[in-house]
Amino acid sequence: MKQLIYTKYSNERSRLFAARTDILEEDQKRYVRKTARFPEGIRHLSRMADLQKTLNDEYKDAGFVCNKCHMEGDELWLEYVSEHTLEEEIDALLEERRNKEAQELLLKFLRKIDLIHSVSNFEMTDEFRRFFGDVDLPEGLKCAPVTNIDLICSNLLMTDVRTVLDYEWTFDFPVPGKYVLYRNLHYLGEFGVGRLELNMRDLFSRLGIDDELIEAFRKMEASFQEAVIAGHVPMRSLYKDISPGIAEFHVDTADIFQIYFNFGEGYRPEKSVCTQVTGGKINMAVDIPKGCIDVRIDPCSSPCMVSVLRLAIDGVEVPIHNIKAPGCYIRGRRAYFTTDDPAFPGVLTPEGSSRLEVRMNFVKEDKKTVERLIQLEMENDRQLRMEDKRFLQMMMENEALRAQIRDMKNTSVWKMYEMVKKK
Repeated sequence: MKQLIYTKYSNERSRLFAARTDILEEDQKRYVRKTARFPEGIRHLSRMADLQKTLNDEYKDAGFVCNKCHMEGDELWLEYVSEHTLEEEIDALLEERRNKEAQELLLKFLRKIDLIHSVSNFEMTDEFRRFFGDVDLPEGLKCAPVTNIDLICSNLLMTDVRTVLDYEWTFDFPVPGKYVLYRNLHYLGEFGVGRLELNMRDLFSRLGIDDELIEAFRKMEASFQEAVIAGHVPMRSLYKDISPGIAEFHVDTADIFQIYFNFGEGYRPEKSVCTQVTGGKINMAVDIPKGCIDVRIDPCSSPCMVSVLRLAIDGVEVPIHNIKAPGCYIRGRRAYFTTDDPAFPGVLTPEGSSRLEVRMNFVKEDKKTVERLIQLEMENDRQLRMEDKRFLQMMMENEALRAQIRDMKNTSVWKMYEMVKKK
C-alpha cells in the first residue's frame, strides 16, 4: 500500500487551477500524484497528459524530455525522478567562484529554449489576452506550437537526457519564446543573492531582450499571476480588510552592499554587483572585470560607522586613509559616514587586477550620533597630538640636558672636580 510522505497544497489559486501534490512511497519506490481541489480543475491537470507528447516532440533536438505522467481517473500521476536541477548546478558553480562557467551553462540552456520557440511568428489571440493581458509587444517575436512557460532552471533535472520536471503551465496558443527566457532570468535574480554574480543585464542583451521588452514581459507576468488566482482572494490580500486600525511598521532587517566598477564612464548601476547584508557583516570577494579603472564600495544606505577588516586587491591590502568621500571621517581602519549614501570611491584597480576582497562590519546610526562620534574621535586625535607634542618636547629637553652635561664634562672645572672626587 502506498504511504503518503509529503503533501503540498497550491490553493491560493482560482478553482480552475487549485491542486494538491502528494509524494507517496511503496516498496522503496516513490510516486507523485496531483489532485484537483475542485471538479472544475480536473481539465487543467489532464492537459498535462494530453500535451506531453507534443512537448517531447518539441524538446527532442534540445535533449529534453518531459517527466512521464498519465491520468488515473481524476488524478494525475507522475514519475518520481531524483536528481539535482540546473539551478542547483549553477549555484554550485557560483559558490566555487566559477562565474564564467555558470553564465555559459545558463546561456547554453537559454539558447536551446530560444531555438525551440523560433518555429513560427507570434500572433496575439483572445486566449493569450485572457492569461497575459492586452500588452503592447513588438513585431517579429517568435513562438512554438505549444509553450511551457515553466521551462526554467529549477524545473530542469540534470539526468542524462535532461528531464523537464513540471509542465503544468503549458499553453497551446502562441506565447513569445523570449518570455520564457525572461522568466528564467527574472526568477533566478529574484530568489538568490549569490546569483548576483551573474550579469543579468548582459544576459538579457545577449538574448535580444531590451528594456522595452523586459517591461512588456513584466506586465505579462503580473497578468498571468492575476489569471491564476482569478475569482480567489489570497490571504495576503486580506490584510487591510481583516486588520483595520492596525498601524503598519517596517523592520529593516537587511541592507544592500554594492560594488560599482568604473570603466571610464563613472559609476553606473548596470555595471555593479550587490548583495543583501544582515547583521552589518560584509564578507565578499568578486572578480574585477577587464578594463576596470577603479571601484566604489557602498556598505549600506544610511549614516554609519564602518570597520574595515580587509580591503585587498589580488591579496594586497588597500590603505583607506587616502580615500576622500563627502561626509566621511577616517581614523585608522574605521570610517564614519554622516550621509545617507556612504561610499568608498576611487579605490584604484591596477591594470591586470583580477580579484577584490572586502570584509567589513558596520553599525547604522542616525546622523547626529555619527557626528558626535566623529567629534569624539577628533577630540581624541587632538589629545593624542598634544600628548605626542609634550612627549617630543620632553625628549628634546632631555637631549638638551644631556648635551649640556657633556659640555660640562669637558670643562677644566669638571675635570678638577673628578680628580677631587676620586681622592
